[in-house]
Amino acid sequence: MTILDTIFANIHRFTTLDQLQEFTIQELNRRHINAVVEYRKDLRYEPMSEEEDNEDYIDAEEWISCRAFYRTLLADPRCPQWLEKAIVWRVLGEEEY
Repeated sequence: MTILDTIFANIHRFTTLDQLQEFTIQELNRRHINAVVEYRKDLRYEPMSEEEDNEDYIDAEEWISCRAFYRTLLADPRCPQWLEKAIVWRVLGEEEY
C-alpha cells in the first residue's frame, strides 16, 4: 500500500491538516523513509546529472509541509473537501501581502 493509499484509508481519523501531516511523518518513519523524490516532468526520460538528481530529493519532514505534498493530496480524487480548504488556507497563510 502506498503512503497515499494509507493516508486516504485513514482520512476519517483526521479533522485538521496538522493531524494528517503528523500521521504521515509517523508512517514515513515507520516505513524507514527519510526522503521523497520529486520527479520533474521537464527532465522527461533523459538521465539526470548528479547535481539535478540530488535536487529532486526532499527530506521527509520537509516534504509533508511543502507545496509538492499539498499538490499530491489535492490531485488525488479521494481528497475530501475539508482537506482542500485546509490546504488552500495553509498556502494562503504563507503568502505575504
